[in-house]
Amino acid sequence: MKQTKSLSLIIFIMLIGCRSGNQTAVDMLDANQDKDRIDLQIADIAEISYIPLKYGTENILVGTTSLTRNLFISHDKIFLGDIFYQSPKLISYDFIGEPIHVFGTYGRGPGEYINLTGFVVDTLADEVIIYDGLQSKFVVFSTTGVFKHEKLLEGGLKTNYSNIENINERYMLAYKDNSRVIGDEDIVLANGQLFISKTNPVIWGKVFTLYDKRTLEEVDFLDFEYEKPSRFQIFTIQNNLTTTKEGVYITSARTDTIYFMNRELKLVPRFIDVTKYKDINHEARLFPSAEGEKYLFFSTALENNFDNQNLRRFFAYDKKAKKLFRINTGMAEQGAVNTWESLINNDVVFGNPTLTLNHNYAATLLPPLFLLEHYDSLPADLKEIATQIREDDNPVLMLMKLR
Repeated sequence: MKQTKSLSLIIFIMLIGCRSGNQTAVDMLDANQDKDRIDLQIADIAEISYIPLKYGTENILVGTTSLTRNLFISHDKIFLGDIFYQSPKLISYDFIGEPIHVFGTYGRGPGEYINLTGFVVDTLADEVIIYDGLQSKFVVFSTTGVFKHEKLLEGGLKTNYSNIENINERYMLAYKDNSRVIGDEDIVLANGQLFISKTNPVIWGKVFTLYDKRTLEEVDFLDFEYEKPSRFQIFTIQNNLTTTKEGVYITSARTDTIYFMNRELKLVPRFIDVTKYKDINHEARLFPSAEGEKYLFFSTALENNFDNQNLRRFFAYDKKAKKLFRINTGMAEQGAVNTWESLINNDVVFGNPTLTLNHNYAATLLPPLFLLEHYDSLPADLKEIATQIREDDNPVLMLMKLR
């Protein structure tokens, strides 16, 4: 794998960090390492709660069984983004699963959206900002669901972000993985197609755009380019930002480096994936997925997974010892799997599907049919919920608060 440009960027950013007195160590991570294993179960590291999401008086149907960073937990509410394409919605719940507010409606008018690409909750400003990627606009509500204002973004594809993140009290970060492409060599996909060549580089705006949450105006901010072109088949790296206590990790299929941006907006390389993958069409990526007091959890994200040659592994990085451990789980490394089965069996399989907008939470939505079909293997408290559930009910939120 070609790493020249990526390593040059690392050295450059590290030099900047050294000069400013903010030098950060860069750790090497290898998904093939198998000597350091650890037995961890979810109950060892997290408080688990099961919350059946009720319909409420408005008969609110949650139409998706995937979270992908569309969950935020405040001190008294659960904000759930339902990304179902036919009826996207943002709903707030209390901690027993009763819906409190629905934010906006489907449509193209003021206070409406046709796509829920992402959202941030600003508890200090008492605001919720929804990003509609299809219409390239921000829609702002109070935390009680009252529409306040919206802003249409200019630039078309240049503002078609894949993620937004509440980076600190004043700013939010918009991120677009395939924005700036360096086409210095032909990349052949597993299906034989070319996405980009050295004679036809593509530039689609910025990787990072910083927005002032109060004005929703862009703020000048350092941007950078990735070493490799974007490719079509990236199945499980849909959300490249991972929230942590001190900032956000940024992962891309187009670089071996995991970057970290702190609350002061300093961007530094933090981890380098040195795994020797089979070839360019069977690469994975190690990416952070949740953070507790002791561990930062990683998993491999699969890419171009046409023949199940990729790795599916889960890791705990001991923050004090600065050491990566592979977690023993019952999940198969290759082939079809059911992540819900592993989670209810207490396996620590934190990855892209369990990402939230909180640093110390992992979560998933358990469909009623899955619960009924696996009734005998459910833990006692979840089995009690399943005895009262019907196939057409809303899913049950499995919430894991990391210690």
